[in-house]
Amino acid sequence: STGAIIAFLVGLRRETSGQAKKLYDKLIPRIFVKSALSQTMMVFTTAAYDERHFNEVMEEVLGDTSMLESRADPAVPLVFCISSKMTSSPIQISLFRNYNYGGGELS
Repeated sequence: STGAIIAFLVGLRRETSGQAKKLYDKLIPRIFVKSALSQTMMVFTTAAYDERHFNEVMEEVLGDTSMLESRADPAVPLVFCISSKMTSSPIQISLFRNYNYGGGELS
């Protein structure tokens, strides 16, 4: 999730490294929140943090613009991240990207 936050801030939002670091430092305490159930969660799901906090922050960072819509701006680079949802069994893997492959390309 840390890499995704940085990729989204620098790639999708086109923030400078200084701006991204400042916002990242502000967001991290809101994402990695330890609750009274953290130890129990870790035993049953291998997840130490509740993904709801990450999702809330990502919605705030990205706003209403979808990743694919971000490519309407030619200054926005290709950005992707891979995520695993540790609270489900089996673990769910997701790929988030702001680009599609054309016909005949390998994915």
